[in-house]
Amino acid sequence: MPFELLTKINSPAANSAILRLLTIHETEDQALAWVQNAGLDISDFDSDGKFFYLSNLLILGRWEELVAEVANITKDDQTRSPVLLHPLAMASVIQAVPVEARSTAISQVPFEATQFRLSDSPHAMEGRRQAVEYFDALSDFGIAAGVMGRSNPASDYALWLRLRDPLSRQNALEVLRESMRDDSQSLRRVNLALQFDIKLDIGAIERRIDRTLALGSDGTGDAAFARFALALAQDTPQAVADYIAKHRLQLYKHLNKVGVLVVEIEMLARAKLIDRAEQRLSEEASSGLGEQEQEHLRRVIAEARGADPSAERKSIYEISGSLADLVNLVSVLARADAWDDILPYAEKLFAITQSLEDACRFAKCLSELERYSDLMRFLTENAAFVEQSPFLRTMLAWSLYREGRFGEAVILLRAISSGRDNADDRILEVNLCIASGKWEDLIEFTNGEWRNRDRRTANELLHAGRLAHLSGGPHSRELITCAAKKAPDDPTFWPKLIFKQ
Repeated sequence: MPFELLTKINSPAANSAILRLLTIHETEDQALAWVQNAGLDISDFDSDGKFFYLSNLLILGRWEELVAEVANITKDDQTRSPVLLHPLAMASVIQAVPVEARSTAISQVPFEATQFRLSDSPHAMEGRRQAVEYFDALSDFGIAAGVMGRSNPASDYALWLRLRDPLSRQNALEVLRESMRDDSQSLRRVNLALQFDIKLDIGAIERRIDRTLALGSDGTGDAAFARFALALAQDTPQAVADYIAKHRLQLYKHLNKVGVLVVEIEMLARAKLIDRAEQRLSEEASSGLGEQEQEHLRRVIAEARGADPSAERKSIYEISGSLADLVNLVSVLARADAWDDILPYAEKLFAITQSLEDACRFAKCLSELERYSDLMRFLTENAAFVEQSPFLRTMLAWSLYREGRFGEAVILLRAISSGRDNADDRILEVNLCIASGKWEDLIEFTNGEWRNRDRRTANELLHAGRLAHLSGGPHSRELITCAAKKAPDDPTFWPKLIFKQ
C-alpha cells in the first residue's frame, strides 16, 4: 500500500506500517522524526509498531526516552509481539550500565564479562533481575519459533547476568558447566567459562575451532570469539601476542580489528618485545589506525621501556577521558598503593559506575588515608552497598568503634564474624572488649583462642596469652607455651616472648 494512503488511514496498524517502512528504507532517526512531526506517541502504534519504536530508540542511544517508554508496554503487547522482549530487556540492563558503556552492553555480552562495570545499587539490581526474566522469555520464544538467532544471544545474556548476581551465581555456574558439554553452545560460551574459572579441555576446544575452519574459509563468529578468549588465556604476554599473530586473519574477519590489534601490541609491550610492538604499531598506523589508539599504544610502549606506569596511565586517561582508561588508571594506582593519588579518581569511578567493587576500592582508599570521618559518611550514605559486602560491613564496624559506638560495633561484628574466622575480626573484638571494659568478654575471647590454638600462629597465641594474663583468664601459661612450641626455630620470636612476659 503506498505511503500516502497509509497516512490517511490513521490507525495503529497503519501508523506501525509507516514506522516500519521508514525504519527499513530510510533511517531510525528519520523514522522517529516522523513520529514526532506527526504528533504521535507510542500508544498510537500496535504491538509490532511499538517494537520498531523502542528498537529505534535503543539503536540511537536515546536511553532516557527508551526507559520512559517501556513503562507503556503491556503484557498483551508482549504476548502479541514477543520480540518486544528484546528492547524491554535491554532497557532494564542499561539502567545498570554507565552511559559510556551502554552501546557495548547492548551489542553483545561484554567480552570482559567479570570486570565489565555494572551498578550494584538496589534499583540497578532490580533492573538486572528483571532483564533476566525478559531474556529467558525471549530465549523460550526463539526456541519455540525455531529462531536460534534470537534464542542464543538472549540465553547468553541471561546467563551472564545470573553469573554476576550473588544470589544466582552458583546455579548459573552449574548451567555454564553443563553448557560446555553441549556442542551447540560450548564455543560461544568459552569466554564466559574461562572468565568464571570453569575448567576446560583446551585441546578439545582448539580441535572444534579447527573443524569450523575446515568447513568454511574463515570459520564462524562464535569460533573467532572462542579463539580470542583462548588467546587471552595463554600463560604469558608473549604467548598471547604469538597466538593472536598466528590466528590474526580469522580474528580480524569476525571481531573488531582495532580491539584485537590493541591487545596484541599491549601484550608485546608487556613481554618487553619493544621492537615487535613498535613494528606492529608502525604497520597498522600506515593502514589507518586511529590517532587516539596510536597515542594510547605509544604510551603503553613507553611504559614498557621504563616510564612511570602511573604517569603514563594518567596521561592516557587525560587524553581520552574514557571509562576504560579511568578503570585502568585506578587499578595501576591501587597496585602501587598510591592512595593520595588514587582518591579523586576512585571517587569519580564509583560515582560513574555505582559498582560494589568501586565502592570497596574508594572505601579502602579513605581508610588507608585515615580519613575516618569521610569513610563513616560514605558508608552511611551508601548503606545498600554496605549490606552487600562483608568488606564494607567490617569497615563500618571499625568506624563505629572509632566513634565510640561500642554497642553497635559489637552487634555488627558478631553478625559479620558468624561463620568465618578472620584475624581482623579478632583484633576488633579485643579492642572493643578493652575499650568498653568488658573483661569477662576478653577472658572468653582468650578461652576461644585456646580452643582454636591449632589454627593460630605463634604470634597470635602469644598475644592471646598476654591478654589472658592481664584479664585473669585461665589459659595464659598454656597459650604462651603453645606459642613457643610453634616457633622453635624463629629467632624473632624469643625476644618477643621475653619482653612481653
